Amino acid sequence: MKKIIQKEVQFCDQCGKETYCGACLCCGIEHCYECREIHGVEYPHAIYFSGSGDGYYCKSCNAKLAKQNSDVLYNAYLAIADLRREAERWSLDFKARSDKAESNLKQLSDT
Repeated sequence: MKKIIQKEVQFCDQCGKETYCGACLCCGIEHCYECREIHGVEYPHAIYFSGSGDGYYCKSCNAKLAKQNSDVLYNAYLAIADLRREAERWSLDFKARSDKAESNLKQLSDT
């Protein structure tokens, strides 16, 4: 049996591959996963997790928005990114200090 069906597919605007694509929140250009890693910047939507709902901007829009500093959504993504970096730095510092304190206690208890 033959059937004629209509199918909608996505193609990457960069490489032309037929696959799932995500669109830039500014200009709407669609990139596949591989091209997103090379030609764009993805901002997580939460401090402690990421995934569905993350913000994606192509590199040209990202540079343009960084200079303008007027897009509210973009600035919200930047605030989340800054807080994630701050939490990571705090965690690394805390880990180093706790390791040092535990090592110090171990040395004192061994004597």
